[in-house]
Amino acid sequence: MLDWKEQYQHPHWQRKKHAILNRDDYSCRICGETEVQLDVHHLYYEKDGHIWDVDDDGLVTLCKNCHKKIHDGLSKLSGIIAFKILSGELDATDLIDTLPKIK
Repeated sequence: MLDWKEQYQHPHWQRKKHAILNRDDYSCRICGETEVQLDVHHLYYEKDGHIWDVDDDGLVTLCKNCHKKIHDGLSKLSGIIAFKILSGELDATDLIDTLPKIK
């Protein structure tokens, strides 16, 4: 298996990345920014897969600022959501049924 750096340089990822940027009209899906660095963010990864194995709906275009905000808050947010689901404060049954199946 290729390491992360090799996967991000691989032609398969480069093609997929550009397809997602094109789909999203080269603008951040959160703030609409178009004039700064744009990244393609993974909403999830496929277990034992390559970074380009994720379905297109699992990838979004984000500007570098929104991308940083997502990564800075991701751990905290996932912990809060997991607690609320497990404690019964949040019913995620409908949401879980709509999530892509992870291998």
